[in-house]
Amino acid sequence: MIKMDPFDCYKEYVSIKTHFHANKYDYFKHKKRKISLNAFKKRNDQFFFVRLSKSYKDDEISKFFVANFIENENLWIGDALDSQAEMKYKEWQKRIQSMSYIFSNDIEKLLNKEDFENWFKVENGQHPVLLKQTIAKYICMETFSILNMILNFIPDWDKKIKETFVWPQFRDKVLKYTPFLEVDKTKFRKILRDTINTTNITNMKG
Repeated sequence: MIKMDPFDCYKEYVSIKTHFHANKYDYFKHKKRKISLNAFKKRNDQFFFVRLSKSYKDDEISKFFVANFIENENLWIGDALDSQAEMKYKEWQKRIQSMSYIFSNDIEKLLNKEDFENWFKVENGQHPVLLKQTIAKYICMETFSILNMILNFIPDWDKKIKETFVWPQFRDKVLKYTPFLEVDKTKFRKILRDTINTTNITNMKG
């Protein structure tokens, strides 16, 4: 395996961390932040980046950081060497590789709880069903993100949800995370439609 440069690893860490924390910074528009090599060499924690750079290739490290930042926005680089960080990355990889199946399964689970049109209703400013089920991890964040990519319901929720702590933080995380998902919207729109039709027919027969 071709190892990456520790300094590049550091720049990737800082860039992705800033992407998830700063409203005005966009990883995809600004790419890696401008950081001097001398500044990196003066850091007391550069050892962590040296070790991490030996474990992941250039095209893996950004995915590793994304997988961990969506779980812990305050990820400390020392924790990135922990076995838990590697496990989160592997779990994320499995979700991405099986996204079509997971998405369909999540939609079916939601339909067995609530009719589709009720997933998005904001009643008295409270959290809608879809938001509650995602926060509770009954369905995964990727499913929520893809649904928003297809249906764009977040702007409407912003106008109607009165709660001002959990929802804004969750919304920002989703919007920051979504660009990292390489999704064929036409494909997932079809999966959504087919799963709704199949589940409704099954429930009618039952």
